[in-house]
Amino acid sequence: MFMKVSKVVVSLAAGGFAVLASAAAAHDDRPDATTDAADADGNPATAIVVSGRKPKTRLDRPVTAGILGAKSALDTPFTVSAVTSDEIQNLQTKDINGAFRDDASITEVNSSLAQASGAAFRVRGVALDQLNSVKIDGLAIPWWSIDLPIEQFDQVQLFKGATGFMYGFGSPAGVLNYVTKRPTDGFLFSADAGFRSSGLYGGHVDIGDRSADGRFGYRLNVQGEAGKVYNGGTNRNISADLALDYKLTDSLRWTLDGFYMGTRQEHEVNTVSVGAAVTHLATVPGDTNFGARGDWKTNVMGVATSALNWTISPDWTAKLSYRWSRLDENFPGDLVTITNNAGAYTANAFFVRRLFKYQQVQGLLQGTAQTGPLHHDLIFGGEYEIQGQFGDVNSLAVHALGTGNIYSGVDISLNAFSATNYAPDLYELNRYIQKSLFAADTVALGKLSLLVGLRYTDYVDRSDGRVATRPLVAIPITYTAHPLAPTFALTYAPDSSTRIYASYVSGLQNGGAAGVTNVNYGATFGPIHTEQYEAGVKTDHADWHAAFALFRTTQDAGYTDITNTYVQSGKARYQGIELSGAVKPAHAWTVSASASYLDATFLDEGVRYTGKEIPGVPQFQAAAGLDWQPGFLRGLRLDANAKYTGVGYGNTTNTLRFSPYTTVDLGAGYAFVLDGHPATLRVGVKNVGDTRYWIYGSSVVIPGEPRTYTAGLHFAF
Repeated sequence: MFMKVSKVVVSLAAGGFAVLASAAAAHDDRPDATTDAADADGNPATAIVVSGRKPKTRLDRPVTAGILGAKSALDTPFTVSAVTSDEIQNLQTKDINGAFRDDASITEVNSSLAQASGAAFRVRGVALDQLNSVKIDGLAIPWWSIDLPIEQFDQVQLFKGATGFMYGFGSPAGVLNYVTKRPTDGFLFSADAGFRSSGLYGGHVDIGDRSADGRFGYRLNVQGEAGKVYNGGTNRNISADLALDYKLTDSLRWTLDGFYMGTRQEHEVNTVSVGAAVTHLATVPGDTNFGARGDWKTNVMGVATSALNWTISPDWTAKLSYRWSRLDENFPGDLVTITNNAGAYTANAFFVRRLFKYQQVQGLLQGTAQTGPLHHDLIFGGEYEIQGQFGDVNSLAVHALGTGNIYSGVDISLNAFSATNYAPDLYELNRYIQKSLFAADTVALGKLSLLVGLRYTDYVDRSDGRVATRPLVAIPITYTAHPLAPTFALTYAPDSSTRIYASYVSGLQNGGAAGVTNVNYGATFGPIHTEQYEAGVKTDHADWHAAFALFRTTQDAGYTDITNTYVQSGKARYQGIELSGAVKPAHAWTVSASASYLDATFLDEGVRYTGKEIPGVPQFQAAAGLDWQPGFLRGLRLDANAKYTGVGYGNTTNTLRFSPYTTVDLGAGYAFVLDGHPATLRVGVKNVGDTRYWIYGSSVVIPGEPRTYTAGLHFAF
């Protein structure tokens, strides 16, 4: 089946590339564009004149390929994309789900507004690793059910697939990297004010400058939002990011970055789970709130990073970085379990505090060399990282709050229960220690290049061993591993705008852990092994670009079985096809589209689960976008985006099936001059048709967002 579908999609891809090429050939009339690049950390580089007579597309803009440094998406032998701060503003989004809404390989698994767990998605069917998959400037941060303020960052980059060599331990979903806005060469000031229905109001200020002698620079971003969510809950958040750099000498630069975020959510549910007896689940209105009145959740995050960047010679650079980060979560909330097809539910209190403490040191040496006809891009380095994950001895998930039916109105209250029973007591649940050495050589000869990389890791996971069934008895467990994570990639460049590649990545990720709805909540497991094969084509031209990829990822499986126990057993295989592209059929129009087919299956799991589809993974998804900037009204921009999500299953036995759905978003922006300064007014409507649908995973659901509205004003000096 997989090979048959592959042949069909390859044929469609070839035809699609031809159509895009012919359309673009008729409309190549844009002037040359000059834009700024950035290095692996988002640091400003010298201006680059783009030769293709176009602004940077998603294929030719620089992205961060882990320790491989800054490369264009075109020259990276994996699938990677980046959304810039300007695009984030045009998309009128506040979370990662919206930032990557036009990517058909992305499946939403959490809503940033309907659930206290924040926005989250699966990549090629695989969930991001909450301990390792999210970075700021390539270094780890604890990301546990939170929304980072994406408007504060210069880019949000998504590196798809296994990342063992590039980033070390992590999920084969890939890495989500937030790139800090760096100090500017001249004074910069911009301000934003915005509204999201039904009553969220926010603002953002971005200020930057550099001293007259050019040695010292700063960039400060501050944002906040507060108000009522469409489902009756409330959100409040504030964050600040300060980036400093100082040229100690002409060849030595010091950077110091700090990030702070504080959030509070009220009347928002932790988790809505689905019982084993449920085989059909009709939708509910998108503004249905499963949260208990009186519950609340706070997150406080701090990140501090210091780095020295040394330009040794024109061909060699070195960097030494240190990162400290911490995330503190308090959550006296509720859990809801839907027990039958008629919509009956039970609600229980769920009280927990979580704390994460990270420290990371990374050293890098990068340069080039020539041996005869061979050109070498060389990288050597090492890392030392400690991750402390703290649990709550007094976490509570069994106190009944009531029963009801989701189709006749959800009414849950904590009453005075939280005030008298929320008494967190922390202990170190897990301590992960990683010591790594890595090296890579990208050898180029003519149109061919070969990447060979290897990472060695000394890995220790010290687990306290407590689970919900024995909360006061610790049975310590230590997991150790010493994996070699190789990466190979072969790239052929038939011309300057096209790359044909094949790559292999091997790696490990931290072992799985039982969730709050599992009977063995708190149990942790040993490291999970992953492998990924990928082959693809990327092509980038003046008025069109396209990418096609075939991939197969296998990993040790972790899932919730029929007894509601989280187990780690057998294999999970994800194999599929991705196709994406964009074209300007006329000067004012841009049309984009993407599609993905995914076969996600359990292997070696016995009669009950072998061959079953992995829950929370639709087989087929497609997205299309349209952008129009009419010439009759300079500054006006209109856009539309539609996404189709196909059939998928909500449990490991595949007895709960979810129907396909389509959502449509519309937006408009108008750029003008206000008191001599540039300004932009933007408005948008999400889910125009008010489509009802479930966002679902493995035995968990949350209502999809209803029709909502946004408006914002951007002003710059």
